[in-house]
Amino acid sequence: MTAVAPLAPSPPDPNRTLIALLDRLSHERRSATVVGCVEGHPTVRAEVQRGAIVYVAVAGGPYLSDRIVADCDVTRDELARAVQHCRLSGRRLGEQLLFEGKLTPRQLQQALRDHNRDQLQRSTMLGPDIVWDVFDQAQSFGEMFTYSLVELCDERTPRRPAMLGDAAANG
Repeated sequence: MTAVAPLAPSPPDPNRTLIALLDRLSHERRSATVVGCVEGHPTVRAEVQRGAIVYVAVAGGPYLSDRIVADCDVTRDELARAVQHCRLSGRRLGEQLLFEGKLTPRQLQQALRDHNRDQLQRSTMLGPDIVWDVFDQAQSFGEMFTYSLVELCDERTPRRPAMLGDAAANG
């Protein structure tokens, strides 16, 4: 009787990560919405415009609004009023805060970059059971507020310390 070697466990599929999907969309210069679900529940969402990353969100936060309050001179009350105006005007939160003069374009750009970087990092901690769907989308975002995958993954790009969880950095 011949002994049968046990099957080796399958290596993780590198195409089943958000970074791999974003890298592919970047090379294809494609616009899409990427949604990752765990046990049928949407857990991650990323917006990509012509291969550039616009927004990444992992369920449970922290949220962009948290970063804006922590890093910029915007109070929770001002943020709540801006959200109400967004519902009426159809503007995105960042656009509304720019319109109201609560943020400068530079502040919004920095807050979005830091938020997206942190969220992309959080997405790497999700288990292998995530199911990804990619939907073509036609939304349009300002080019100033889009980021390359390299920019979000490159640790040499300076970060603002307020949301990093380092009490010493928040001093």
